[in-house]
Amino acid sequence: MTLRPFLGAAVGTALAVAPAPALAGDEKTWDTASSIGSYGLIAVAFGLPLIKGDENGALQAGGSVVAAELVTLGLKETFPRLRPDGSDRRSGRVPGRGVRAALPT
Repeated sequence: MTLRPFLGAAVGTALAVAPAPALAGDEKTWDTASSIGSYGLIAVAFGLPLIKGDENGALQAGGSVVAAELVTLGLKETFPRLRPDGSDRRSGRVPGRGVRAALPT
């Protein structure tokens, strides 16, 4: 038995957990990238079951998305904490405009 796979896994794990400075220089770019990733995952969660003709699977995906949103918003309201940068206490909430008001329409 060779130790090469284990060595690769160990090095990969060490690199993944090693402390490194944040490289988020342009907040707008990261905001756009995270929005694309988030909406892309939701589209895939609905799209794949529909492509395969599994309407029940698409309905379950919808239920999962709604449940995740409700749990997230409930936790944010229950435990209002400052963000790490100290910017606000209600992430996802725009004052006076409600939750998720900043999402593109």
